[in-house]
Amino acid sequence: MQKLTHAITTKLRAFYTLNFVGVVVGFIGFFAALAPSLMPRPGLFMGILAGLGLIIGYGLGVCISYTVRWLGFDELPMRVKQQVWRTTLIMLPLLAIALGIAAAGWQDEVRLLVGLEPVDGTDITVIVVVSFIVASLFFAFGTMYSWRVSQYLASDCWRAQVASASGGSR
Repeated sequence: MQKLTHAITTKLRAFYTLNFVGVVVGFIGFFAALAPSLMPRPGLFMGILAGLGLIIGYGLGVCISYTVRWLGFDELPMRVKQQVWRTTLIMLPLLAIALGIAAAGWQDEVRLLVGLEPVDGTDITVIVVVSFIVASLFFAFGTMYSWRVSQYLASDCWRAQVASASGGSR
């Protein structure tokens, strides 16, 4: 059992670099974007909204996490974090698929109420794929942006610019 646990942990190590609170709040944003609305939405549009909900939620979750750490609250021990990550990585994709199916059903009900034909099951796949493509693009952009900002702040360039803007000398 120990070897299996170690193998799973090693394979999923890339996910540990993500912020846990960000992932959970991101999926809450994903789920909220799939909630039924009074206007029928095509799968592509729902996927874009769900992807934006995921990435906005991730950003809010990261801000919440950093604020809690800044306030001085302790983090969970690594062993607890690993167990929570394993559970989360199993449950969230299953919940995403289940809610995608439910959202397609809700949209079909709305379509019937406004006199439109229900769509086939391919909308579920489109919603999930498009949402994760959108979220991945925004996540990659955010990662590149934060890396560039950290590079800039690590350099002395910004200090010289602030000093010259304030009339001081370096």
